[in-house]
Amino acid sequence: GINEELSKHKYFRYEISSFALPGYECRHNVRYWEGGDFLGLGPSAHSFIGAHRFANSADLHYYLKQLSVNKRPLILDTDSREARIAEAIMLGLRTARGIERQQFLHRFGIAVEEAVDMTNYETLVRGGMIAPNDEHIKLTETGFPLADEIIRRLVK
Repeated sequence: GINEELSKHKYFRYEISSFALPGYECRHNVRYWEGGDFLGLGPSAHSFIGAHRFANSADLHYYLKQLSVNKRPLILDTDSREARIAEAIMLGLRTARGIERQQFLHRFGIAVEEAVDMTNYETLVRGGMIAPNDEHIKLTETGFPLADEIIRRLVK
């Protein structure tokens, strides 16, 4: 398949649908998936800086009008902590690195296992869809094509 062909040419999967030569991963996307700070510019662009998440208005007329009077055309994100945890699980599992246990604990103050449906988690581990170790929880190659369903089953 395509995974084997790309692998032969030294490309590796770093996200469900993204492959790159080592060192050529999309830095913006990696930062986004890992929950790091990023700044988005232009209409509809999203940003996450510190503990603040916001987006620029998607309405081009409003966007330009606000800028013309020296105002920022921002829409603040008011997602709950639970929504951020669910997003971190979803984004983490989409990457080849998976969810980094220490980073998750540092960010949310709880272990990953406290944030997921453990009955489904254990079933998915036994079924070879998830490969946990001391540092990460990640999808296996068998699990990647089923990522959306796996994530749906894990998120509380």
